[in-house]
Amino acid sequence: MSVYNKFEFIVGLIILLLVVFFIYYAHKQYQATDNIDSYNIFYAKFDDTADVKAGDLVYLKGIAIGRIKEKKLVYNNSDYDAIVTLNINKEIKIPVDSKFIITNNGLIGKQFISVDYGYSDKFLKDKDNIYNTTSPIKVHDLINKIIFNKNDDKLN
Repeated sequence: MSVYNKFEFIVGLIILLLVVFFIYYAHKQYQATDNIDSYNIFYAKFDDTADVKAGDLVYLKGIAIGRIKEKKLVYNNSDYDAIVTLNINKEIKIPVDSKFIITNNGLIGKQFISVDYGYSDKFLKDKDNIYNTTSPIKVHDLINKIIFNKNDDKLN
């Protein structure tokens, strides 16, 4: 075997070992984050879910405590409800009076759900429905409101 062939063999072996390591690591990470036994499932009703989607994070005091599993429309009597299914770490106890808010990082940043921790002695249980929610503020609606309020003031 020439020196060139030995070098190619060693480089190929290193690349193969790295690929195997990354596949193993990715598999372990997937198992750690997809273990359904380590999460409570909650169903949050929002008026508008905007751009949040499955996989987006749920934060409590700036720390990720779960993910959005799915969002869907559910027909309820004469209207549709936007239901967001949340997977929240079982170790986190959330009071029943906590508020779930769709917000974003900065003006154009990615949206996520933030939990405004409540004060109740009672805690949400697995598969509970959450109605204490706040939908995101739409920037264009806010700008229109500011513009039209200023125009209304000038008319008086």
